[in-house]
Amino acid sequence: MQKRAFAALLALVLLLLCACDATTGPSATATPELQATSSPLPEQTPGTGSFVSEDGSYSLSTNVVYFPEGCTQENAKFTLTYTLPEFLGGDDRSEAMNDSVKLYLEDLFERVNEQYLASVPEGAEIASDEVSAQISVSRGYTNLIISEHLTIGESLQDHISTIVFDDRGRETGLEAIAGLVDGAPLVAQLVYNRMDQQRDVYFSDMTMEQIEELLDLYNAFAVTDNGFKLYFGAGTIAAEVEGPIWMDIAASDLYPSFVGDVLPAKAYVELMPVIDRLAAASAVNFESFDGSPSAYVATLYMADAVNALPYPPKAPIAQDGDTLIVPEKEFLALYEAYFRGAFPGIDDSGGTIVKDGASYRVEVAGSGSDYHVVFNEAQSVDNMISLKGSIVSATGADTAAAEVASVEVDLVAGEGSAGYRITSLMIL
Repeated sequence: MQKRAFAALLALVLLLLCACDATTGPSATATPELQATSSPLPEQTPGTGSFVSEDGSYSLSTNVVYFPEGCTQENAKFTLTYTLPEFLGGDDRSEAMNDSVKLYLEDLFERVNEQYLASVPEGAEIASDEVSAQISVSRGYTNLIISEHLTIGESLQDHISTIVFDDRGRETGLEAIAGLVDGAPLVAQLVYNRMDQQRDVYFSDMTMEQIEELLDLYNAFAVTDNGFKLYFGAGTIAAEVEGPIWMDIAASDLYPSFVGDVLPAKAYVELMPVIDRLAAASAVNFESFDGSPSAYVATLYMADAVNALPYPPKAPIAQDGDTLIVPEKEFLALYEAYFRGAFPGIDDSGGTIVKDGASYRVEVAGSGSDYHVVFNEAQSVDNMISLKGSIVSATGADTAAAEVASVEVDLVAGEGSAGYRITSLMIL
């Protein structure tokens, strides 16, 4: 959980203590009511009772802590009440998600000790922070939506932050999910357009640059069935009286302009993760191919593709410790769904796949890459589509994307899982 997600919250706290008046306006999207179900987190003092989710995948508990340390309810200067989840799967995925929750809690305690306590004026009768959580799952991603209700004297402030997990329990951002690199300007444009259409709801004098500064595409968004939900702090894009604001954007709004005209949207969505994996494998030695990739590139590609399958694995795929066991039929079908010709075989220098009788043993290493492909041009001739763009590298949410090389990918229509197969990848 990145601490930058709370910089805006601190600024708003300081504004509250200065008793600034907010501009009023018509009601925008209301803050969602966040559910509080439960189970105690380790080494915390439990408050109210626990409740387990219907599917048994997580529980939530409410805990009360008084500050400064060692205080009781009678002499505390600040009270923190929080409801946070514990994921109950008992596997690596749940453990990773619980680790993220613990990091959030550590950051929360640090903010209370270093920021909120210092903001409490002498004689304040009420100083508290109430934290609650809601969990939802969309498109294979788990959204943990955290709501804070901060009260210092007569000043109130609500804030929403999020942690989004992939199917391996790893924190991820909107750009990685949408296949974008440096996607903030595009998202800011979409937000600006929405605000311009509803000037009676949103501030009418904001620029796209100001909106981009407010975006947090890592800790202030959630995945929805059709796209994404963006969260903005109270008083940032609409009157403060409206509280935190959310805005829905469609996944299709983030596609390149040629999607739908040259390449169907469904095919684009299915092919982009495949092309990203292939580009990452090809970029290791800057290998191009026309027809079929080399055994080395195919080995690296398949290791990532197998690790990207739904986790935990389902039959006939099995897991043996740190190895995924994939029957030969399923392994070859996974390759042939997107490439012409037979699988070229395992290159031992790839080091992550071993042929073992009638199956392949693939090292569990997670999926995903720091390499992505961004296409900006597409041309269709007969049953062939040529996509042109760049391979880019970005190593984290705060790292600017860097172009590695130009790339051209050719597809043949009428074949494969997505209705297309990859026939060449040329690194230029």
